[in-house]
Parts: sequence; C-alpha cells; structure tokens
Amino acid sequence: MLDLEQFLHKRNSVPGIIINCHYSLTIRDCPLFFDGNGRIGRILMPLYLVDKGLLSKPLFYMSAFFEANKDNYYKKLMGSRLKNNFSDWIMFFLSGIGQTARHGIETFMAILDMKNNLTEKIHNELGNRFSNNLRLLDELFETPFIQVNQTKEKLCVSSTTVKYIVDYLVEIEILQELTNNKRNRLLTFQPYLSLLNKPFPIQNDDKKI
Repeated sequence: MLDLEQFLHKRNSVPGIIINCHYSLTIRDCPLFFDGNGRIGRILMPLYLVDKGLLSKPLFYMSAFFEANKDNYYKKLMGSRLKNNFSDWIMFFLSGIGQTARHGIETFMAILDMKNNLTEKIHNELGNRFSNNLRLLDELFETPFIQVNQTKEKLCVSSTTVKYIVDYLVEIEILQELTNNKRNRLLTFQPYLSLLNKPFPIQNDDKKI
C-alpha cells in the first residue's frame, strides 16, 4: 500500500488518467478490507483526478459503467491478472471514462431541459401565482422526496397553500404519491429520478474509444 501511495504522488510523465487505470487494478488487490476494495477504489478515483487538476469537483463515478458491462469488466480484469494483458484493461477503462463522461453530460443537459420546460409550463398555466410552485420545484431538484408538513415549513406558507401547490404538481405529474395518507404525505419527483436512474449503455467489446 505504501508503494501505491508513493507511486500516486510521484512526479512522472504518465498521464493522470492512465495512472488511474493502474491504480484501479492495484487497489482491488490491496487487502484493506475483506470486501469492497473495488468500490473504495472507485470512490477514490475522482478524488485523485481532482488532486491532479483533471476534474474541478469529484463528480465522476464509474460504477454504473462497470455494472452495465460486468461480464466484460471481469474478462478484462482477469486478463490483466492472469495474462498481464494490461493494454486491454487500459483501453476498456479509458472507454469507460469516455462513456461515463458522455452519460453524465447527457443526463445533465436532460435535467436542464426538464427544469426549463417545467418552469415554462408552470408559469404559463398559473400566471402570477407561479412563484411558490417554482420555489418548490427548485427544492425538488435538490431533494426529490418531500413530506408535505416539512414543505410547508420550508416554503413558509399555510397548510391550505401547500396543499394547493402539492396537488397541482401531482396533477401535472411532477410529483407522485408514495403514500395514500391524508396526513404526513410523502411524495417523490419521479421524472427527475427516472433521468438519474437511466440505464447505462452496454459496451460492444469491439467498440473503439
């Protein structure tokens, strides 16, 4: 583990992303824990990229790519271990970085489009009464699950007003009821969650980066 730490902090001409490919292999085999070393490695990957100035924030997580391409992942992993076929692993890993980045950008742009479209819809339908609905919409993009009582306190509105706001957002299918309670209602911003949970595409083994 000490050798890995020194390697990561050593100044060299190897690009940081390539070092990340090697590091992702090594951390899996370090006996830090009985299980979960791979997951820990995937959490540390973006932190390393931030440290090297390749990311501004650690908002990059490759688990979705590896899960969607599990068979290929283990094939490349075992090839590097048993046959020293590191080039295939590096190509697979770099392809994953590219696909993860594209998937993140596409998701982000879809979220922006969703927010703009919903904002316009609410404004057009409610006219001057739209402000509290938009305040709640902004909250939903930060926390896609709400309880009506907590929303009332957060928006500083009456029980009647919050009921009107929530019922309207349910009617236009922004919010979805998770309970059938008259009190302590729990709702979710399902269209947003569906975007976040969009399945990651499976990679063709012959696909080039």
